[in-house]
Amino acid sequence: MTPSEAGAIGTRGAICACLLILLAACGEEPARPTAAPPRHDVILITLDTTRADHLGCYGRRQGDWTGTPALDALASDGRAFSRALASAPLTLPSHATMLTGLEPPQHGLRENNDFHLPGPEGRHFATIAERLRARGLITAAFTSARVLARDFGLAAGFDHWDEVPAGGGGQLHYEERDAVATTDQALAWLDGIGDERFFLWVHYFDPHHPHLEHGGRAGESARILGSAYDGEIAHMDAQIGRLVAALRKRGRYDDALILCVGDHGEGLGDHGEETHGFLLHQATLRVPFILKPPRDRAVPADQPVATADVAPTIAAVMGLEPSPVPLAGRDLFAAPAERRSFYAETVHPFRQFGWAALQGIVVGDLELVLGGGRRQLFDLAADPGETRDLAASRPEDAARLERLLHARRQELGPRERYLAVDTRGADLDGLRANGYAGGPSRDVLEEPEPDARLAHPADRLELVAMLDELTRALEALRAQEGDPRQRETYTRAEGLLRTLEQRDRQSPAILFWIGRARLLLAESGAAAELGSEVALRLLGLAVKDLGDYAALRPLDHRALDMRHLARLAEYRIGKNETALETLVAEFALQERKGLADGLAHALCGRALEALGRKDEALERYRQAASLAPERQAFAFDRDRLERELGRR
Repeated sequence: MTPSEAGAIGTRGAICACLLILLAACGEEPARPTAAPPRHDVILITLDTTRADHLGCYGRRQGDWTGTPALDALASDGRAFSRALASAPLTLPSHATMLTGLEPPQHGLRENNDFHLPGPEGRHFATIAERLRARGLITAAFTSARVLARDFGLAAGFDHWDEVPAGGGGQLHYEERDAVATTDQALAWLDGIGDERFFLWVHYFDPHHPHLEHGGRAGESARILGSAYDGEIAHMDAQIGRLVAALRKRGRYDDALILCVGDHGEGLGDHGEETHGFLLHQATLRVPFILKPPRDRAVPADQPVATADVAPTIAAVMGLEPSPVPLAGRDLFAAPAERRSFYAETVHPFRQFGWAALQGIVVGDLELVLGGGRRQLFDLAADPGETRDLAASRPEDAARLERLLHARRQELGPRERYLAVDTRGADLDGLRANGYAGGPSRDVLEEPEPDARLAHPADRLELVAMLDELTRALEALRAQEGDPRQRETYTRAEGLLRTLEQRDRQSPAILFWIGRARLLLAESGAAAELGSEVALRLLGLAVKDLGDYAALRPLDHRALDMRHLARLAEYRIGKNETALETLVAEFALQERKGLADGLAHALCGRALEALGRKDEALERYRQAASLAPERQAFAFDRDRLERELGRR
């Protein structure tokens, strides 16, 4: 399990790495090289929440029907690796692993939302985008969901970054855009680059819940293959077909290195997990990994691979200098390793719910998962569905893999080898505003202490199912505005809220979900029909729930913004100016801590304007439009008030 880019690093490579870091720290980009131009374009297509066993090239067929003809064709021009594993069943850490070649404990992004990749001055490694840009390629990324927003640091190294605009707060799901819109943007960019060599990353989010219905071939796939999930994958595949066709038309396909890789799978009910992030089973860890080589390269041999192999493989094909730190992944064009082990983790159950984090390792056909007081062993060849835990019947194998897992964790550290900045113990004030501060918010540990006695997430999946049911009820509530059925849906959602409060109110995530749900209930037509007293009661409870959550997670700006929304609703419904004054005071504290995003500035602006403090409101609107230029509503409020005050 020797990393492909580990070993002695020549003086030249070390000096180049240091120069890149120093230039970035000075705010200057390194000059693009003029000699030996790169021969290949590189295209990375990432497939969010996509199980390998739902692609035609991995066996998902009904007779002659496949929902993924574009991906199947790419596989026929290259290799669909038969076993590919993600190191985390979550979008942000998994993509960070692809772009760095490092595992989550190394690059520091352990979960969605609460983690941030530091700038070049805060780490001893470079992303593949930074390395390719230094090699002379122009770089562009097109992401399809806010879980990969610029805020989280993965935009490093990209000349052009195109993401989903932020929503208005209180969303039930990550804001996303359809594969068609993402592909349109990517193709428009391709039209403008001429003959320059490029690195293009396109991320598709469609297979992620909620699953939408589509017409055409995607609708047929949903019908023939039996699920809306298959329809979403087929819809995404059609847009990948458009992208590939555009590359062919421009004469950029044959010489290109193309990788299509899943970030994680989806439970779909396997082991009781409908979605992902809680367990470490093959349903959420096994992903598609399709590699189409340039025409001057042979197709790589089939072998077990990992998402960490993306960056080292690209680096090897493009002739990049060795990484200044040893990478976890390896070059897939090199001779296959005789024996590899594959690391996996999820800290999501611990950080969000206070349950046990899980760690896993796969060696050959054996998989070991540790956490929550359990040691589970599965034989993936004899039992691919992981239905039989063999830890008790094969204790020697279980002990051997446990030793390997502990050794692997030691190998992945220490953190100082990879990250130059550690913010542990730092004052929370201004932490998020500090561009050097990477890693997670320090308001909660990354993972529990080794001897912590915590519930296994598998024993709490009933609670997760209730949260999913609450989400579906709130989705229906929004869709039923003006429909008599909304009152019944409202009652069902309120009942779920009461049950959740009784079951597990102390989990931070539960507080967040309950507070958000009460805000959405209060703003529904059903609450309006019941009278303003009902809506105001719900809003008061929402403010308390979100405040309790913020006390446990003081760096999560989402809850602070939602609390502002609740304060504005209290004023709108109850004409209570005290709610506005409280909002303004809470915003001031939020801004001092570096947690005020564009939405927070806009909401504070609305409160100030309602209080008659229009000059101050205009400044907030200007800040909002500056921080979130993609949000047209912020610019509209700025322009409207500027005209009213005669400032333009």
